[in-house]
Amino acid sequence: MGFAAETERVEENAREKLARKKLDLIVANEVSQGFGGDKNRVVMLGRDGGRADIEGTKRAVADALWDRIRALL
Repeated sequence: MGFAAETERVEENAREKLARKKLDLIVANEVSQGFGGDKNRVVMLGRDGGRADIEGTKRAVADALWDRIRALL
């Protein structure tokens, strides 16, 4: 699993990083969003082509990410 904090072309850059680093999952977000607050919005991309938009408190986002990771194990 990897993370991509991007300033532009968020999903496109994250997909490139997913392939380049041979990851199973990558979580991408725009760096101008989610920093310094309690809420966050991310997109989780899978090597299998899966895509999920996740939004909520930082805790809710972390729980959703963990659920996805656990499902892959």
